[in-house]
Amino acid sequence: MANTPQDHQTGGSGNAPVERFNDGAVKASIFRNVSKEGRPFYNVTFARIYTDPQTGQIAETQSFSGTDILKVRRLADQAYHAVDRLRKQERSQNSDPQNGHKGSQSLSEQRDMLMNDTAQNRQGSAQSPQHGQDQSQPELEQ
Repeated sequence: MANTPQDHQTGGSGNAPVERFNDGAVKASIFRNVSKEGRPFYNVTFARIYTDPQTGQIAETQSFSGTDILKVRRLADQAYHAVDRLRKQERSQNSDPQNGHKGSQSLSEQRDMLMNDTAQNRQGSAQSPQHGQDQSQPELEQ
């Protein structure tokens, strides 16, 4: 089933994408949302733009050919890193005392960060990275 570009621009949540990436007719759109608890999170949608042969109208689909799948993979990688960057920016803004948000992290955010640090320390002690290599991976929220 195809969506019109206007329907897909909001990602079904009524907000516009914060970032978009294109590779030919395939695109990835990143949307910022806020949970019931007030925590921001990001979703990514993928679509292929085409011209409907019956109506001549531009439309979108979430169906991809074999070659399009490679484009989706590349766009997914770009979106993954973009979401990581957006989350880090948001965290730094929320913890910046000049923005008046001192200690604005919730207890669950602090717990998650502590658990991630602990897991990384355990992983680091099990396999030491070579000198000068950063073994950290961006974290994404579900």
